[in-house]
Amino acid sequence: MVKGRTLDQAFNISPKEVALELGGLPDNKIHCSVLGDKALRAAINDYYTRNGMTDKVKKADVKVICQCMNVTDHDIEDAVLEGARTYLELQEHTKLGTVCGQCKDEAEVLLEKFKHIHFGV
Repeated sequence: MVKGRTLDQAFNISPKEVALELGGLPDNKIHCSVLGDKALRAAINDYYTRNGMTDKVKKADVKVICQCMNVTDHDIEDAVLEGARTYLELQEHTKLGTVCGQCKDEAEVLLEKFKHIHFGV
């Protein structure tokens, strides 16, 4: 997938593109496409770091949703890709909302967003 692309183009390959390139994946294996794009991004950032191009290293924008358990929007997306479809399942995957519960509304919005993005639900 990355042959013939610049590092910047390769860095922006999405999990959906990985899944499509593989001919699709069953719902319970979608998280594999996330692992693939994360590994690619880490490798590109490592290349930049090892070659003194730290100005090109890109950090993913991460937002902490559950302060108590330090659960991010990326953790919620990963949980959806791993099979979480309800708030209870999201809690089981991430432990978010199990202390103070103040993150519940925002977590539910993200849960629905990621279900729609990845599964059209």
